[in-house]
Amino acid sequence: MQNGQLTKASMTRKTTVLFPSDLLLALEKLAKAQKTSVSALVRAAVQQQYAINSRVAKRQRQAEKLGIVEEMKRADFPFKTWQEMEKDYEETFFD
Repeated sequence: MQNGQLTKASMTRKTTVLFPSDLLLALEKLAKAQKTSVSALVRAAVQQQYAINSRVAKRQRQAEKLGIVEEMKRADFPFKTWQEMEKDYEETFFD
């Protein structure tokens, strides 16, 4: 599996979904325009709608977050304690 792409070998279960003909036609046109399958569109929509993510996508997001933290460390970002930030906030907005 590369770049989070699913292959037939990685599929483990099959289900049948019935669509009204107008919706299926719209999905088929969209799939053709995007050079993909109706199945791929439905899987992506379900993952997005219900925040169901593959392990690969989760690992990629975690790596991105760690990368951001590493960049902040290299930038010598002036981290403050919660109490210092609260004091700055109060001085900025209430003094």
